[in-house]
Amino acid sequence: YMGTLASRARARRMASKRGAHDAELDERDPKVARPLDGESAHATAAAVAGAAAENSAVADAHARALDDELLDYAPPSDLFAAIEAMEQLARARGGKHIKLPIVAVSEPQIFSVLKDRTRAAREIEQCRIRGTLRVFSFGTDETLVVREQSHAAAVAELLSGLQGHARDIADCFVQNVLATPAGRQRSIESIDLAAALEPVLQRRRAEAPLSAADAAGELMRLGLLTRRDVHGFCFSIPLGNEFVTRFSEERDDVIRSLKRAHNKETLERLLVESKALRGLFFPVDFLLRDLIGRGHIETVATTSGRLLKLPRPKAA
Repeated sequence: YMGTLASRARARRMASKRGAHDAELDERDPKVARPLDGESAHATAAAVAGAAAENSAVADAHARALDDELLDYAPPSDLFAAIEAMEQLARARGGKHIKLPIVAVSEPQIFSVLKDRTRAAREIEQCRIRGTLRVFSFGTDETLVVREQSHAAAVAELLSGLQGHARDIADCFVQNVLATPAGRQRSIESIDLAAALEPVLQRRRAEAPLSAADAAGELMRLGLLTRRDVHGFCFSIPLGNEFVTRFSEERDDVIRSLKRAHNKETLERLLVESKALRGLFFPVDFLLRDLIGRGHIETVATTSGRLLKLPRPKAA
């Protein structure tokens, strides 16, 4: 596709140059009929030059448009392909689609698909800075990656059901924090949060006392923040805590099931079809990707399919 666009751009430039060159040769060729009087000659020359310039300008405009198209074109990112694959895996279960509280994937799941973890982590960080991905940390062991569109949709759905001081606080937070470069970070300091919420705090003081701590507590209740430490907060996504809690619990169920298998190993297809795991909310494949990415489960290719096993304890 890119080669075709480049060829078209070059062809248009060459056509433009040939048109201008041919016009110049016609002016110099004695065999070409020309008016005898000087005024007509000047008029004709001006018309030819104007037409050549116009053709050249049109051709250059087309060429620039093609160049822009070339610059705008980018092949599908491996990172976003991995995210899309995990999202589809999460939604589908038993041939049916399920309603997720949020559409999110974990960093270990991405690492299980993209083997170069350093490069994948760098690209995630670049996308976070550009604002195409949101990255949320829950404690020290859980990190969710969410597309910007999915995050915006979750926040909009939350706002639609709010009213009163909760809506005022959330609106101020979205406008003064989430919609700014500061909102693309993973966390925010308490003092910066208080400054961003000052407009709503001032408005609410006339009705009822409202402190920055009260406003932060309301944002935590709404799922827009989680406590990082005494000095600040981590950004979150509505229903993010519920997602992580259930995800962690069902991940442990998969590990327990594998521990009960002979030699603590089994074929992947047998584990996925296990009756003991049929009641899980998340598909077993979705959970396995996270466990493999964390190194909690090892895989071995066999003639019967992929074998899953628990890693042996490292010698002290």
